[in-house]
Amino acid sequence: MKEAKTSPKKKGFVKLLLPLLVVVLLGALAFLYLQYDEAQKEIVKLGDPAYISELQENQAKITLDRLGKIMLLPDESPTIATIVDADALRGENELFYKDAQNDDKLIIFSDKAILFRESEDLVINVAPVFLNPEAEQAVDDAETVDEVADETTEETF
Repeated sequence: MKEAKTSPKKKGFVKLLLPLLVVVLLGALAFLYLQYDEAQKEIVKLGDPAYISELQENQAKITLDRLGKIMLLPDESPTIATIVDADALRGENELFYKDAQNDDKLIIFSDKAILFRESEDLVINVAPVFLNPEAEQAVDDAETVDEVADETTEETF
């Protein structure tokens, strides 16, 4: 019987390949562990309300900076919302939301509402904001009634 002889070149190649394979696998494991560790840290941060608030403030600043390059904005802090169901909004106000898409931003100042598509740096619509004087009066009346009730209660006891 003939014994299969391996050439010295093959033995040298195998001796070189095995340590190289181990080093590559260890490097891959180290990379995956670092990725896992970063993901765990991010999960912990996302559970922190202060971190979430900071993220929202940064996103709002970015949105207002981009919009401010397109149009003049009032010097006040607006309310910003992201549209998640444009079809439902069209049912409420078809004229304002007719061209709205999901992920558009609704930016509400005291005197105007702006529909802004951040992905295209495009102002979709602008409308004035009117405060309902009857609703404001009802709130003022309710506060007055509460104040009178508090005064009456204090006098009674």
